[in-house]
Amino acid sequence: MIAPLTESLPGLLVPEGPYAVACEVPDGSRVVDIMYASLPRAEANMTDIAPFADRLSRLSVAQTMVLALVWREGRVSTHRLSGMTYLQPDRLESEYLKPFERSGLVLRDQRSWSVGAWGEARPAQLVAVEAKLADWREALAQGQNNRTRADLSYIALPEVDDGRKRAQIRRGAQQLGVGVIELQSGGETMIVVKAKRAPAHVCRQKWQLSVRLLADALKANGRWVLCNRTMSA
Repeated sequence: MIAPLTESLPGLLVPEGPYAVACEVPDGSRVVDIMYASLPRAEANMTDIAPFADRLSRLSVAQTMVLALVWREGRVSTHRLSGMTYLQPDRLESEYLKPFERSGLVLRDQRSWSVGAWGEARPAQLVAVEAKLADWREALAQGQNNRTRADLSYIALPEVDDGRKRAQIRRGAQQLGVGVIELQSGGETMIVVKAKRAPAHVCRQKWQLSVRLLADALKANGRWVLCNRTMSA
């Protein structure tokens, strides 16, 4: 079911411009079936950030979390970052921020920290898709969970003939903020419920996933594949 989806979904879900796509994306205890990341600045910045790919890919989970917070905030002080991570300021600087600075991942401006040039290639939008042949309740539960890591979360199901069941699926999706994509018998795909954008306090894992995305997309055999075709929304 995933193969036909990857061919048709970019035109539905990805704004015009460069994007990255990956299947079976691991994130903690979950594996997301398909993810898309719109990268409007990719063409201008991917060459510049290539030297950072190896440094980003070597980060531990804890390091990725701290770096993602700096990236998300744009500019943040050690004191504020300490409150967000529950790490003492001295330890935060000695074990995380100063090593990041030495490797060029962050820049220091007096008391504030910001990410380096690699951060200009940030994804504008992450979209997650869970594909299921039958178990729509599980799909909705996973779709709701994916709102913690993606701006927009969709489930993809084969076209449902039963009117009551179809209405139940759409009503449940709307209540959860999850979008629904129908895979029709002829192979076409259609959005029947639009996803609601996840608010920042819900979509809290986006930036950590984005760090790994950039590192992986720059590898020769990475999970994330960069696509430079222009797609219509």
